[in-house]
Amino acid sequence: MWNSFKQRSLFFVVLTLLAGGASLWSLWRNHFMIAALSAQGLVFSVILGWAAAQYPFLIFPLSMEAVKAPPAVLWAMIWSLAFGSVLLIPSLAFLLYLFKGKKPL
Repeated sequence: MWNSFKQRSLFFVVLTLLAGGASLWSLWRNHFMIAALSAQGLVFSVILGWAAAQYPFLIFPLSMEAVKAPPAVLWAMIWSLAFGSVLLIPSLAFLLYLFKGKKPL
């Protein structure tokens, strides 16, 4: 089992090492935008590597199929996220307009 974990996530481990090296190199050269982007790539590849290593298990004896929620719960969650986004995104846009405009309050 552990060998399959290593095989699935090896690509992401290498990607993490490359992104970390690129981040350090760009910080050394004072390229801060590239450093920030490569640091984001590093975090993203760590998360994907973890997910690839664990697949198809969530916690070892439990598979994803065994612990998934019923379809009714998933649809309720999708609808609540959509409704919440409709309410919160315009509010956030208005706050950014008020405090980040040319003449902030």
